[in-house]
Amino acid sequence: MLEQSPKAIALKWLQTFNEKDCDELLNLYYMHAYYKRIPGRDLVGKDEISDYLIKLCLIQDFYLESQNILEDGQWAILEWKDLYGRCACEAFQIVNGQIVCQREYWDETKFWSK
Repeated sequence: MLEQSPKAIALKWLQTFNEKDCDELLNLYYMHAYYKRIPGRDLVGKDEISDYLIKLCLIQDFYLESQNILEDGQWAILEWKDLYGRCACEAFQIVNGQIVCQREYWDETKFWSK
């Protein structure tokens, strides 16, 4: 089986997030993955990441639309906006077909004001 590119994994992340399929979403992560939230507390390991993603998936009208996706080596960068026009960026480091590091960037003051 061929290993998927970082771009393909990032697009799979977007698709499974929008489908609210938390189990499949978590399958994309390495057991000891690191999730850097800017702003927010960093998460380490699938258990902490799971708790956070489940909360996000419970937000019924929280769907993300890809605005741009870039790939460089092990990294994919996904720019997205939601239904309210709020924008953010996810940077994924992919090793052996799994997310080992994710960085999330958004302006919290604007994000929660809608």
